[in-house]
Amino acid sequence: ISRYMRRKHLPMPIRQRVLSYYKFQQASMNVLEDQEVLNDLPRAMRMQIAIQMHRSVFVQLPLFWLCEPEELLLIVQRLRPSLVTVGEMLLKEGCFGVGLHLLMKGAVETTRDGSLLVVLLATAAFGEAALRSEQSESTVTVRALRFCEMSLLLRDDFLEISRLNPSI
Repeated sequence: ISRYMRRKHLPMPIRQRVLSYYKFQQASMNVLEDQEVLNDLPRAMRMQIAIQMHRSVFVQLPLFWLCEPEELLLIVQRLRPSLVTVGEMLLKEGCFGVGLHLLMKGAVETTRDGSLLVVLLATAAFGEAALRSEQSESTVTVRALRFCEMSLLLRDDFLEISRLNPSI
């Protein structure tokens, strides 16, 4: 990759960004590859591992405090892993959100009208308003400050979980 970028005469800042992304991806792929490796395990064991991996988020976020273990299991089954690159916009002020974002590694900045509100670090969540209403416009913009490892609970998946288990 380095030789290719050097041959194409890419500027050094771009080369460094690309290489840092690949380093991050390689370090994070252990988590994402687990999905392929763990497919041979019985479903119950895979879910126990997934719950343990997300435990730090579930413990810290009030949204999950009232959930029973069975409800957390339903939620974990619907989480979608994702990698986010530096500078990528996850929510845009005035646009509709897609669901709840769980930040497992990395950092994001939250702004409103261009002013910094807060920097969120690992084991944080945002976008929960999108779970409540299809017409819920984001009141903030969220952009990745570093490479981030995230899990996403889409609104449609949450609605399906709520339909199957109204106590949620």
